[in-house]
Amino acid sequence: MLFPTIWKYDDSKKYDNGSAVDPLPPKVWKLAGSNEDIEAFRSLYNLTLVDATPQEAALMPSWPQALFQFLVVAPPITACGFGSDKYSFFGTEITPAQFLQVVLSPFMFVAWCVSFGLTQSDKTTGGWMSVLGWAAWYDLLDHPFGYYALPPLAFQWVASFALVIQRWVGGLGTVAYQMDSLNGCVPADGVAYLEQGARSHSFRIVQSATFAVSTFFMLVVFWAKAPGAFNRIMVMPALTELVIAIFVASQGRPMVVSGNCMLVELKPDAGFLDSDISTRWKVFASFMGF
Repeated sequence: MLFPTIWKYDDSKKYDNGSAVDPLPPKVWKLAGSNEDIEAFRSLYNLTLVDATPQEAALMPSWPQALFQFLVVAPPITACGFGSDKYSFFGTEITPAQFLQVVLSPFMFVAWCVSFGLTQSDKTTGGWMSVLGWAAWYDLLDHPFGYYALPPLAFQWVASFALVIQRWVGGLGTVAYQMDSLNGCVPADGVAYLEQGARSHSFRIVQSATFAVSTFFMLVVFWAKAPGAFNRIMVMPALTELVIAIFVASQGRPMVVSGNCMLVELKPDAGFLDSDISTRWKVFASFMGF
């Protein structure tokens, strides 16, 4: 589940001897609203905290990245009907909504390519990166880049499709938390469930859906020969991702349980940017959403 309820400590969940009334499944994860809830949960079910180091895959899509993607891939100014006046930019007439894309797209493309290379160099810990970066280039096919926008568009779309496939069958991002020590606990069926991160499967579904929907929008706009409409309809998947990311950030901190082992994941409220995940990965990949 992407949005389970936040676990709260309740004395009614205990027998007189202090043990838990309802045993936990072998593999499960809950959300904690505070450090006190985390400790109460661990104590109630007699769990052992494991020591783990967050990897790049632990920096899951969050609201700072989704907000940046929303502003660049589908500028709200276009969706609201503003920005129809055009201004000269190096001899080309563009709208204010396109200006942000024109200036940032080349830098975003370079950073995206570097991020893609990093994921391919170590797939097991490969971090999350946007599969919608190509959308900005499609919007710029008409103005001001013309067909010069086609090569980066084609490359990013194909590479994004490869990322989606790798998430499902290629082993990409299967280790979000590297186990340093189990501290004597015994996980159920190995450490894979602890390593992958609580929301890995749910985020994978969301990313695949947004990529498929956005590709469908691109084809519809292409056959309708209305390139200007693409930016407007792309607001829907981009805004959906932003809403999901904000909701996730407000729901609490995941506690992952396997056997009698317990892993406490990173706090998502600051978008994971306050974590000790590789600074290199944050710089190149954390500015985009799903």
